[in-house]
Amino acid sequence: IALRGNLELGYEMNAGDGQLAWQRRFSQGPSIGGWIAPAEGWRFSGRYRLSESAWGYDDNDLDARHTETRHRFNFEGDWALGSLTGADWHMKACYDFEQIESDQVVEAPVRHAASVQFALNF
Repeated sequence: IALRGNLELGYEMNAGDGQLAWQRRFSQGPSIGGWIAPAEGWRFSGRYRLSESAWGYDDNDLDARHTETRHRFNFEGDWALGSLTGADWHMKACYDFEQIESDQVVEAPVRHAASVQFALNF
């Protein structure tokens, strides 16, 4: 059995400008992701991203600056399963997580989302 996989490292920057202070925005943050295939027909992948944003800043009014930090995590499992009838079953499970910390919101809710999908090829 040959173990296969991939690891990705990234860094994202995004800047916007405008005439009004709230239109001036800067976001940045790292990401790490990868996948592993421990056996034929099985694949697991995941990704984590961190982004920090600042907007509305003005050199004359530092109190106008707003900040936000986002943590995002995604995990996915993908399986090609066989059945006794010879039909081709496929199953996929996903989980997403997001947490936002902001100076504008006292307590932002943590977001969780999960799904499971089945497919039958015939």
